[in-house]
Amino acid sequence: ISRQPMWMKTEALADGVVGAAYLTQVELWSGTAPYVFEATGLPSGLSINSVTGVISGTAAQEGIHAVTVKATDAAGQYIQREFFLTVGQWLDRNGWSANFSRFLGEEPWFVSTNAASILDGDSSTVFTSTRPQTTNDVFQIICDGDIWIKKIVFTVGATGEYPEAFKIQCLQEEKWWDLSAEINCGDTTEILFSQPVRTTGIILQLQDDADRFWSIAEINIWGCEAT
Repeated sequence: ISRQPMWMKTEALADGVVGAAYLTQVELWSGTAPYVFEATGLPSGLSINSVTGVISGTAAQEGIHAVTVKATDAAGQYIQREFFLTVGQWLDRNGWSANFSRFLGEEPWFVSTNAASILDGDSSTVFTSTRPQTTNDVFQIICDGDIWIKKIVFTVGATGEYPEAFKIQCLQEEKWWDLSAEINCGDTTEILFSQPVRTTGIILQLQDDADRFWSIAEINIWGCEAT
């Protein structure tokens, strides 16, 4: 049997939701068919088809799962890759706190206002900044324990009142760290992380001034509790 170099095309496994049907395909670039697929570390309820490389089932175990997928071809070559598979949900924010800190530019540097309405599950309750967007104004959210985050979504209270530019920070071991993420700003803003981030708090900090206000009706986080 002639040998062709093997490459695994799949770079990440799709996220899963507890109790929902799951389906994703592990793909190869090359090698010599047919292939045999194996996987270790899959959460309860999921399995891989040894012939097609399709992972399917209904995930029953929330969390961050380290999964190793191995593919062996007809020539006896094999390739394997490790993935993180997140099984999560929209997190319950009960017990969390939120504040909006307005930057003053002089001592005291900030004045903070309770912004609990952005966590109350009611999109009709809106928190609005008391002035147009100003560099270094921040929303700070503190969770009631460690969580893993894959996505943050927030909606504005009025059309156009989304942030001009901002950065994300997370709280780990009592220190705030800058995070890189893909951000699509608009009346609904999505912040996507390529890998799950473990944290006990989040900061959204403005990086530029703008003429418009910044309002948030609701902020939601997709991920899972850390165990």
